Amino acid sequence: MFKRVLSIIMAVLLLGATAAISVSAVEGEYYDPKPYVPSDAAKAVGFNRYFFLMPDDWNNEYTSSAGIYWWDGADPCGSLAAAEQGVKWPGYVIYKYKSDTKANVWYCNVPKDVTTIIFNNAFDGGDKTWDNYNPERDKKAYQTVDIGSEYYDIGESENYPSGTESFNNMIYVVDPDKTSESVTGKKTFAGEWYFYHGDGKWDTELEPTYGGAQGDVPPADVDPIVTNPPASTTAPATATPDPSQGATSRIASADTAATTAGNGTIATGTASMAVVLLVVIASVAGAAVVIRKRKLDK
Repeated sequence: MFKRVLSIIMAVLLLGATAAISVSAVEGEYYDPKPYVPSDAAKAVGFNRYFFLMPDDWNNEYTSSAGIYWWDGADPCGSLAAAEQGVKWPGYVIYKYKSDTKANVWYCNVPKDVTTIIFNNAFDGGDKTWDNYNPERDKKAYQTVDIGSEYYDIGESENYPSGTESFNNMIYVVDPDKTSESVTGKKTFAGEWYFYHGDGKWDTELEPTYGGAQGDVPPADVDPIVTNPPASTTAPATATPDPSQGATSRIASADTAATTAGNGTIATGTASMAVVLLVVIASVAGAAVVIRKRKLDK
């Protein structure tokens, strides 16, 4: 009788552990980013306008748009410090700068308290931990390195030895020769900030870009591709995550020590449950051995 009861208990616990482990390997859900519409909290902070020259080969059969991602300041995207907050990778779709007909220039008004951004081609390549991960699809997802979005200190950049007041109204240009590989083998692209003069022109010389000093906002003829984005794209009201946690883009997922979920957050729930059940199984087995031994000693 004792052996039969013990067998039933062990079978139930093993079944539960198997179910918990299988649940942790779910199919990922690709995220379709939406245009950024600032929240009231972001409006209270104010904005800097950042331009981005997206390489032409970042366009493909999946996307023809540019995107932006940040994880600190107002309207942050999801991060390790705020797993349930903000939008998922690749963040927000940004707007085409139609006034420049000579270059593939995009822009976004970003809250002033944001310190780091990532530009991308607004396409979710997926996560290597997913059962439905497609490496060929992932090859079509491009992104920059983490980009400081505040200013250059004196001596921080060779191109700006005197530093910059800010990067407001400046353009970030990718250098195709400056690439690096993330821990997951994902190629990321670095570049440089330049003073943007419109009409396909940028350089390191500070000049009035739009008839005013650096920091002026371009005129109202900057029409976005999506002129009336749905209200649901408004950034959710969230608490500000800890910026020390860094970005949680697709570049920090499968090859790290911790397994990450579809939005880059640490997936510990189901795995932890499996571990708990296995510990319980071991405890029951140990207790059974002790009880059996005492019974035999009698």
